[in-house]
Amino acid sequence: MLRVTIEKLGLPKVIWMIKERCGSSVGEDMVDEMRFSSDLFQISKWQEETNEAVEALRLYPDIPIGGIRDIRRALKRAERGGVLDPTDFLDIADTLRCARRLRGFIFEMEAEIPHIKSLAEGIVINEDLENRIKKTVDQEGEIHDDASPKLAQIRRKIKSLRERVQD
Repeated sequence: MLRVTIEKLGLPKVIWMIKERCGSSVGEDMVDEMRFSSDLFQISKWQEETNEAVEALRLYPDIPIGGIRDIRRALKRAERGGVLDPTDFLDIADTLRCARRLRGFIFEMEAEIPHIKSLAEGIVINEDLENRIKKTVDQEGEIHDDASPKLAQIRRKIKSLRERVQD
């Protein structure tokens, strides 16, 4: 019965249209995980959140969401004690930067958007980690020579050995 109702309302097409407008694969996955509700309180809350989002986008069409990366795999690997690639760290730094900018932007908005501001309170800011990654990995994904004293020493030694071999 519910499936027939969903089809008659054209919800699969609406869901597809929403996914087309997502700014990241994380957003697309969230759309796939959306569930419907018959709870009037929940429906009302979702409608208020949606109205706020529409109003925020109308007033501020340039909301800074660029830079969000899907870092879920890297985070799971790190949780298991796995090794991350330098590009994983760049994606994490980009996502942290985007989260920091987005959170700040939302709280600077003058629009009445209490639900969105409440959601933004949950955005974790870790500028220290963001800066440490930037100091360690360059934009091409290479580890800086001075990322650690030991690495700097090793790379100096390699350079010296190469120069001696070439002479």
